[in-house]
Order: sequence, then C-alpha cells, then structure tokens
Amino acid sequence: MSNAILYTEQQKKVELSLKKNCIIVSNECDVLDEKTLQQIFRPFFRVDTSRSREYGGNGLGLYIVDTILSALNISYTFLPNPQNTCMEFKIHLPI
Repeated sequence: MSNAILYTEQQKKVELSLKKNCIIVSNECDVLDEKTLQQIFRPFFRVDTSRSREYGGNGLGLYIVDTILSALNISYTFLPNPQNTCMEFKIHLPI
C-alpha cells in the first residue's frame, strides 16, 4: 500500500478493496512493461533509479512482500488492469 501511495502522482487514485477471497491495491499510474514486471520482486530493484533520493527506500519492499507471501503459501498477482490505466496488486487469500 505504501508503494502505491508513494509512486502515485497527486490527483490520481489509490484504492484498497476487498473481494470474496482477494485483497486488491490499485493505483493510477503508467503501467509497467513485461520486462519490469519480471524484475520488480528482485531485491534492490528500482523501476526508476533516478528517483531514489526523492522517494528514499532501498528496493526491498516488494521483495519482502514476495518472500512473506511465498512462505505463507499465499498467491498474488501484480498486473495492469484490463483498461491499462492502473497497476493492480491482488493477494489471493486461501479459503
């Protein structure tokens, strides 16, 4: 959630929603290309290294999320929405 807020421009939306067995965090932004999506959960990966000073952090947030969810055997997806207007991080909770 904090990444979605941090990397969303002013006047754009960040949403948290709950559906049956899914937690969804979405933010209006430029969608990420396939190459970036393949790397985004690697430790120390930054989409835009030129913004490191401005936003801080060290590129471990999504890596930690991936590690925790994998250890708990919880699946997730991180993909553009069907309209290509935002990125959606969906955590699929076991029922």
